[in-house]
Amino acid sequence: MKKINRALFIIVTVDVSGWLVTPGLFTIFQKLGFNCKQMFSWGFFSKIFINIALSVKLFIYYSTSSEYRSAINAFIFKKKPMTWSTITRTITVT
Repeated sequence: MKKINRALFIIVTVDVSGWLVTPGLFTIFQKLGFNCKQMFSWGFFSKIFINIALSVKLFIYYSTSSEYRSAINAFIFKKKPMTWSTITRTITVT
């Protein structure tokens, strides 16, 4: 459960940061008095942070979860995914 919480915390932090940095940069650029051409150019730059936040999830999943790592390796390298077998013991009480 700790691994899932850690992965979710990292993903949410990266995602929210990407979505907060972009409008923050637009506000800073407006306060600096950039003209329309400069705002257009820097707008492309600032949207990179959203794209990074959206695309980094695969790497976070891969590095924090063995189940996701197994599934990603199975998809990329055409391996069988790792399965977790359970051993059950049956006891008869008379």
